[in-house]
Amino acid sequence: MDIESVESKSTHGKVVESKEKATALWQYFIALPLLLLFLAVPFAFGTFVGAETRVSALGYLNEKLELFGQSKQLAGFKTSLREVTADKKLEGAIKDSRISIETVEVVRRGDVLTITTSLSNNTKEPLMVEGYLKSSAGDKGPLDFWDGRVEKFALTPGENKTVKQKAFLPEALSAKIIQNNFSFENMSGESIRTSQNMEFNSLLSG
Repeated sequence: MDIESVESKSTHGKVVESKEKATALWQYFIALPLLLLFLAVPFAFGTFVGAETRVSALGYLNEKLELFGQSKQLAGFKTSLREVTADKKLEGAIKDSRISIETVEVVRRGDVLTITTSLSNNTKEPLMVEGYLKSSAGDKGPLDFWDGRVEKFALTPGENKTVKQKAFLPEALSAKIIQNNFSFENMSGESIRTSQNMEFNSLLSG
């Protein structure tokens, strides 16, 4: 039998039968908190996510990180675009195509839609653009405030850019509607606000 010993006036040693049984005390202090953390974080995360978003923790991660499930491109939807308000210089800009808003693609993954929109500035001056969308599903779901927003950016004359937004819109909803709002402002402070309604029909989707 191997004897492990410590000889010191200031240190007390312990005799054990083998080296494998000589486990340092600091290992317990590290292992216990890690074990508690491992068990507590999923519990707390699941509780918070379930209460706030009304989906499971796994569902939340799936929608945010797109880990599982198949995606499909939707073709069956109707859009209507209108000018909500406009200052004089930009009045009628949608109707005469000085400003263009076109839905390029809508992809469904589970209960979340990813909407790609093309924005064009056909005026003779730079425009600042920003946007946000609303869903007929309300504020439920795994998405946060910024997923449906387009942060302010500039469009130079003749420039076109595509933007992506996400919306929570379960297929089980009887009324599946997205309201996508964009505003454009020139360097003089004049602006135009637009609203695009997107209506999805279960019989047309796919």
